[in-house]
Amino acid sequence: MVAATIAHEVKNPLSSIRALAQLLGEDPEVREKYGQDVAYIISETDRLSNSVRQILTFSRPAPDGAGTVDISQLLEDVSRTLSREHSEQQIRIVRRIEPGLVLKQSDRQSFQQIVLNLTLNAIQASGSNGVVQLDAGSADGKIVIAITDGGPGIASELRDRVFETFFTTKQKGTGLGLAIVRKNVHNLGGDIRLESPIAKGHGTRITVMVPIE
Repeated sequence: MVAATIAHEVKNPLSSIRALAQLLGEDPEVREKYGQDVAYIISETDRLSNSVRQILTFSRPAPDGAGTVDISQLLEDVSRTLSREHSEQQIRIVRRIEPGLVLKQSDRQSFQQIVLNLTLNAIQASGSNGVVQLDAGSADGKIVIAITDGGPGIASELRDRVFETFFTTKQKGTGLGLAIVRKNVHNLGGDIRLESPIAKGHGTRITVMVPIE
């Protein structure tokens, strides 16, 4: 894929730019005069690196599902990590995770991308002091995970498009986050469902259902 080739070509120069900016930022004189500019370079480089990473992830073929994944532990790990990373925004992730959820013949990285992308979207939608609800359990031979935010919800005309490749409502989004989620869910033989609004015209819930076997 052409996009993957371009992404690979961009990846290394971005790493060099970030490293040089960090080095400049360690100079007291530069930091005093251009501290904000250096910080902006680093943040924008990180944003571009994330976009490149998403392109590479989307273009990568589906991995062979040859491992056993502890879903309960993965959900706990991801939610705790994101809670720490967004502590300044005072985002609260409320977890109700059934213990002992395990997927066989699966790929941990694929499932982690699903949970990470959905939870990040929910955090961004909820905003500062928001609450994200993460529910996980088993039913009818499937692992069922629902992630709910308290954001403004999704307009009815956009609900059928949010999983499209390169479609985004964010000013600096790539439109690949939810496309990667859908791709990974389907590769795992699962289904995905979106509900919005949840209550009083607000909130979005995305539910992922993946066969245990």
